[in-house]
Amino acid sequence: MNKILKYLYSIILIILFLIFIGKVKSLELIIRNNDPIFPNLNEVLDYNQNNNELILRFVDDYYDLTKLLHYSIDVSVTTNITLIGCEKKTIFDYKNNKKGVLLFTLTGFKKDSVRIENIIFENYYTFDVGYNEINLFYLKAVYNTFYFHIKNCIFRNNIHTIGQIEVENHNLKYIKSPQVVIENCEFYNNKERILKIRHNNQNSEPSPYQNLSIRISNCTFINNRSLIHSNNAKILIDNSYFSQLDIDSYDDTKAVIYYSTSSDEYLIIKNCVFEDINIQKPYPLFNSNNLLLQYMYLISWKIINFIFLDSIFKNIYLKNSLPGIADATYSSFSITNTEFNSFKLRNGLFGDDSIYHLSNVKLKNIVTNSKYLFHFLYSNTIINYLEAENISCIGDSDDSAFILFDSGELYRTLIINHLNLRNCTSNGPLIKFIGTTNELLIKKSNFINVSSYGPIIENFSNTVNIKK
Repeated sequence: MNKILKYLYSIILIILFLIFIGKVKSLELIIRNNDPIFPNLNEVLDYNQNNNELILRFVDDYYDLTKLLHYSIDVSVTTNITLIGCEKKTIFDYKNNKKGVLLFTLTGFKKDSVRIENIIFENYYTFDVGYNEINLFYLKAVYNTFYFHIKNCIFRNNIHTIGQIEVENHNLKYIKSPQVVIENCEFYNNKERILKIRHNNQNSEPSPYQNLSIRISNCTFINNRSLIHSNNAKILIDNSYFSQLDIDSYDDTKAVIYYSTSSDEYLIIKNCVFEDINIQKPYPLFNSNNLLLQYMYLISWKIINFIFLDSIFKNIYLKNSLPGIADATYSSFSITNTEFNSFKLRNGLFGDDSIYHLSNVKLKNIVTNSKYLFHFLYSNTIINYLEAENISCIGDSDDSAFILFDSGELYRTLIINHLNLRNCTSNGPLIKFIGTTNELLIKKSNFINVSSYGPIIENFSNTVNIKK
């Protein structure tokens, strides 16, 4: 009887809110863990969207989500909604349950926003009740005019997929700014996928990824199992840290950090650090275009433009003969202000049949027993400011090189400006040319304490022009 009275009391409070603040442009409510309206959080959100903005402030340090009357907070969004914790961050504790799932549905064309700030989501779990498709938060939008912002939040010790974004996108308008922003967030000890993206674009022009943009900025990912499963989206990952990653338990997962199920994707990685990653299963960190995977290389892609900018890759040890960073074909790589440190490989850093432009790249403490560390095949290549220290190319005697340049039957050029090699060894020449006709232009370069089996530069081409 007391529970019924409390429920009626909370409904009365909600009605009073509607009567007295109906004309207010924005409504701000303070929700406490012991408030009688907290268990009815679903109704609070549903019945108070009569203004331009609804702000719910969770001012206590801790909230027990098992107190909620409903398993899901299912909200049809018609205004701007903000859920914000206290300054030191508010804990939403699921207590190994699934009560408190956040479901946001946006069917309107106007740019409504959902913001979540300063909240710690922990101990979310659903597998014991068989709800494998219920995520901690789920946002579904009919148009791509929405805005979803997660800021200063922590997700830890959750045993299920954390979030899913699903966009139908009947809108034909290209929107430049990202619709989803996740910034200054931390992810620790989560046992399943972090984010799944489904973009069912109804328009083929422009490319689908241009209609859905997601930015992940200043985030930390430590001891998680799989991060992003994307479909037709543009994703920027900036200034973030990744460590101790592994694969999740889903059958459709094909990579650890990023997996795409479409051939129309765009991924940019800037200012990121990847370290202490030791995957013992046959999955790369990145995979796109549904390529057949082997074992423990980083990126598998076909026909894509890829940018490495201001990034660090280190402490990577591979146990097979696949490329260390990318097994990409017919692609273009721009690698700028990037460091590769402490690698043990049985192949080169990158695959064949792609175009490479390297600028201000540092290589340190790398060992490979392949025929090459870099293999530039059938394409013109430019290297500006490359520093290499403690590099060991220990492949077969007289058949190992730091750079193998193969022009094939075409005339191709390798341009090297400011190459500095120090304490490097090779079981063959450092730079090896094969093909019909090619040209090497090398300027302002230094070779210090370099040991090679044979000459530093060796030519097996019919014709080669070497300029200094």
